[in-house]
Amino acid sequence: MGKRMKRVYSTADQVLHLWANQSQSDARCSNVFFEGLDVYSYGRHYLLGRIHVVKGREIAVINSTRYSVTTSKHQSYANQAVYHKLHFSSSDPTDLNQTLLETQDDIISGIFDVFTKRVHSTRGWNDHGATAKRIENFNMLCDLLKQPKMRIEVPDDLKTWINAYIQACDRKYDERRAIKDAALRVKAEQDLAAWKSGGPLTDALRLIRPQLIRITGETVETTQGAQVPLKDAIVLLKDLMSGQAEGLILGQAKIGGFQLTEFDGETVTIGCHRIRLDDAKAVLESVL
Repeated sequence: MGKRMKRVYSTADQVLHLWANQSQSDARCSNVFFEGLDVYSYGRHYLLGRIHVVKGREIAVINSTRYSVTTSKHQSYANQAVYHKLHFSSSDPTDLNQTLLETQDDIISGIFDVFTKRVHSTRGWNDHGATAKRIENFNMLCDLLKQPKMRIEVPDDLKTWINAYIQACDRKYDERRAIKDAALRVKAEQDLAAWKSGGPLTDALRLIRPQLIRITGETVETTQGAQVPLKDAIVLLKDLMSGQAEGLILGQAKIGGFQLTEFDGETVTIGCHRIRLDDAKAVLESVL
């Protein structure tokens, strides 16, 4: 008789990562559960997200409708979990055409928001609210849904104007950001020390890139809340240290419910998680 699949978990993070990777048919915790392609927050009255499959391509759509403080956190965690996929937000996760319309409106608004001082980044065209990557993903969805007329093509002149305006704002932005980053670093360092000793996962820790890990009993947990069996983590680390990474990636190796997708010799990517090999060694050396 085979080993029974675990279906009940302690955190929403783990359930959402399993849903995003579709590594099992269902799972739940106290306030999030998924069945197949659909994931829910608290109950079936609130569809948190759905994974659509179009022409063999998985498209994740996260519900953008506000409901409660906890559900807002679930929305954030879900967006993190599907970051490595083609993903969008929509008021109706079941309707890709509605998703297309809302995304188009949001992108176009974002292009011009920079001139109304609502832009959230002053790093140039590729980093502000309507990023080139976001437009690329939107156009990909247009092609998948056979809606070529909805594609967004931004003239180079407009990009130049946006960059000129953004560069004029850089100095004030840098001053404000430096103050904020210093405060965040202090907060993250305090939270990290507590987390490594078994403390709670905080929003400050979720911003750490690449992610860090800790051992909790028989599992390894990341600073984004995903968990894998400790024994699987040890096996993968030994394989990476022995130079077998390329064969593992080509063979679509998995650790827990997550797929190994990239290893550059220093950083390993598992699902949506990037972890430095040296950090993994430092945490796992006591059990190697």
